[in-house]
Amino acid sequence: MSKQFTIIFFLILLGDIVALHFPELPWLRYITKPAIVGSLIIWLALQKFDLSRLKHYLMAGLIFSLMGDVLLMFISNSEYYFLFGLFVFLLAHICYILAFVRRGYFKPGHLPLGIILVTAYAIFIFWNISDGLGENQPYVIAYMLILWLLVTVAFMRKGYVPLRSYKFVLAGALFFMLSDSLLAWDKFNESIPFGNIAIMATYGLSQWLLIRGGKAQEE
Repeated sequence: MSKQFTIIFFLILLGDIVALHFPELPWLRYITKPAIVGSLIIWLALQKFDLSRLKHYLMAGLIFSLMGDVLLMFISNSEYYFLFGLFVFLLAHICYILAFVRRGYFKPGHLPLGIILVTAYAIFIFWNISDGLGENQPYVIAYMLILWLLVTVAFMRKGYVPLRSYKFVLAGALFFMLSDSLLAWDKFNESIPFGNIAIMATYGLSQWLLIRGGKAQEE
């Protein structure tokens, strides 16, 4: 991934974070938020991959993510937009899982400590937001399980892919979990100071890391 694109991407991400401070100009975020993943879609479309399967699943993950970004911008109109957004992000995670998973990753008796810690973190988050979930509980549980599986796959890639790819994808999956847990806490537990900034910063970084890691798998 070129330095020029990386600079452009993080300027777009910064622009979206700045746009958060201008709620009186909602149209501004209609441009900046979709542009985050949109820029990655354009970059990925221009790349050549030895494994077309990898590129196709990454592209599908980005497209579903873009759909989710757009849907979540309309939560104030109806809570159904949250559920629709949750569903398409679940599909995005499934696509990322399919992009990165390979046979042989899961071996009996092999359980990295990181997976245990991430599982404990997920349980902690769910325990603290469960009272506020209401009818959303089964949907959130399903989403959390798929996200947990993405992180698990990211951990299990060690030794099977180039180290740079492993580190990028693992960091991307972890930042995605962090971003979503901040969003869940802010929505279903209590408001987080500067929560929107933290959520978008970690989300944008997670997407960049996942795509960067996918490309690094072939380097």
